[in-house]
Amino acid sequence: LNTDFFPLILIGLVIPGLVMVIYWIHGLLHLLLDMFQWQPIYQYKIQQNKPLNRSRLPSLFYTLVKVQLCVFFPVCLVFSWISVNTSYGLSITRELPSSRALFLHQMGYALVDEVLFYAMHRLAHHRSLYRHVHKIHHEWTAPIALASDYCHPVEHLLVNVLPNIAYGLFLGSDPFSYLIWWIISYLASQTNHSGYRFPTADLLQEAQPNFHDLHHEKFNTNYGSMGVLDWLLGTLTK
Repeated sequence: LNTDFFPLILIGLVIPGLVMVIYWIHGLLHLLLDMFQWQPIYQYKIQQNKPLNRSRLPSLFYTLVKVQLCVFFPVCLVFSWISVNTSYGLSITRELPSSRALFLHQMGYALVDEVLFYAMHRLAHHRSLYRHVHKIHHEWTAPIALASDYCHPVEHLLVNVLPNIAYGLFLGSDPFSYLIWWIISYLASQTNHSGYRFPTADLLQEAQPNFHDLHHEKFNTNYGSMGVLDWLLGTLTK
């Protein structure tokens, strides 16, 4: 076994810790917008007819802490052990990747996540799983940024966490590319759940957050992250 604890701590605690700090800062900033409804920004809220129900915040915070401490961090610790002690997982290096390697790893993470997230998310909508697992996430029919991780622990494992690390687990990358992917993934997920469509989305012809907002409103459409598989498999709604 590898006795160097630096990679274990880096992959298992430091990287997920940094990701969670960004998750909470970004999510809480969006929450302030929902709470105070400052009109110059709140005008970009998609479902303005469904304002934030503040009585639901304690349940939201409890569920987030539960799935992050009981699922996300333990999986990251196991992933770090695999990376250090097996031929799978991240490469153990302190060197930063080249720009080309960083770009290719991000593409790899995104493609693998799109396929696995779509598959697991659509499976979660099967009636045998939806009632007991995925229904919790859909309690937020007009979602907010922090609600991106509001879900059953089983869903967090199979739909949110494992699809995000699968590329790194089976195909490998460096720790820095892994960190950048998690930051991109979580910021995108929170933006998709925020319910805000800012003018930059129109300038870039971006489908999100309307794409995922429609999923929470209609339930049986727009299962993926990027919409590619939804388009191919006939579950796309615009």
